[in-house]
Amino acid sequence: MKKYDTVIIGSGPAGLSAAVYLKRGGLDVCIIEKQGFSGGQILLTSIVENYLGFSSITGDALADKFFRQAHELGTDFLTDEAEKVDKNKVILKSGKSLLFDHLIIATGSSHKTLDVLGEKEFAAKGISYCALCDGAIFAGKEVIVIGGGDTALEEAFYLAKTCKKVTLIHRRSTLRASKILQNRFFSLNNTQFIANDEIKQFCGETTLNAVILKSGKRINTSGAFIAIGQNPQNNLIKDIVKLDNQGYIITDDYCKTSVSGIYAIGDIRSKNCRQIITAAADGVIAAHSILQ
Repeated sequence: MKKYDTVIIGSGPAGLSAAVYLKRGGLDVCIIEKQGFSGGQILLTSIVENYLGFSSITGDALADKFFRQAHELGTDFLTDEAEKVDKNKVILKSGKSLLFDHLIIATGSSHKTLDVLGEKEFAAKGISYCALCDGAIFAGKEVIVIGGGDTALEEAFYLAKTCKKVTLIHRRSTLRASKILQNRFFSLNNTQFIANDEIKQFCGETTLNAVILKSGKRINTSGAFIAIGQNPQNNLIKDIVKLDNQGYIITDDYCKTSVSGIYAIGDIRSKNCRQIITAAADGVIAAHSILQ
């Protein structure tokens, strides 16, 4: 049973960033990644245009750069799934176990999906889950936003600044978003609200060009932003560390959880901004704390 100074679970921007700083600090580091490839949700983004140093880069290319840097520094990568954390030990699905002095949870969160026809096919090909990440691609075009909460209204308002038209689609008659966000949305002259309807199918050839609603209505659109919430990937650790009311891991300013020696970074951490650059920053902060 091998022991590492630090075991990191998850190899998105947060986990890879932590590995780079820890390896440069001389520690023995292992990243556990169940997917067999690194990058996390960057891999769902066709073009990244808001990461410092790159005016435009594909999600795949940026993820590859992150991975290569961590790999070239000597980080061990293990394709396996962590099933249990027991004191200073991670038990893996394969039956193996790893010992650690420090554990970093970088399991991220996953966007809730609609699970309708065409959603998987057009992901990153017209379908997005983040207006801040991908909105600029659709400047001057007509787009739709699916959802009725604060996030959906914030996405719609952000998109309305640059898009020709933004249509908000919600399955209920009333929105759940705060009144101030609703007032802001309805005050715009390039927005539309469709209530009591849902997406039945996403349509297109190589990229999205329309959606069909359950009512039978067809809406031509260049982009669709799904904003119905996220699922924090907390199953491994939810009974060990403190979580907020949405299931994200609570940490202090140093990314320390309620349990000594365990850190949480990236999208799994309770915070108000989830972007590539903030995930990478979390990795730096946790690594710096461990190295002190």
